[in-house]
Amino acid sequence: MRRHQQFSVSCRPSDWAEIGRRAKEAKMTISRFVVACVLEEEDDMRLTLSEAEQRDLLNRVNRTLLVLEDLLAPLPGSDVTAMEALSFLYLAARDFQAQRDAGRPGP
Repeated sequence: MRRHQQFSVSCRPSDWAEIGRRAKEAKMTISRFVVACVLEEEDDMRLTLSEAEQRDLLNRVNRTLLVLEDLLAPLPGSDVTAMEALSFLYLAARDFQAQRDAGRPGP
C-alpha cells in the first residue's frame, strides 16, 4: 500500500518560484509546504478561513454594505447624499487649510 500519492499542480513559473522561496524560508520541501498551507491550523500557514471566520467576514461585509447604502441615500428633505455632503466638507476643510498654510485669512 502506497503511503503517498503524487498529484500535479499548474501555476505560473513566477508563482512556483515564490512557492519554492517560501518553502525554503520555512525549511520545508515544496510538497510539505503546500500541504501545510492548505491543511495546517497555524495562522501563518493556512490558506482557508474557518466557518466562524467566514461568518465574521460575511457579517462585516454586510455591515459595510449597510453603511454604504446610508452614505448613498439622500439626506432627509434633500436630494444631497451623505457622501456628497461629506465630500463637500472635506474639500472645504482642505481648501481652508491650504489658504491658512499660505498665510491667507480664512472666512
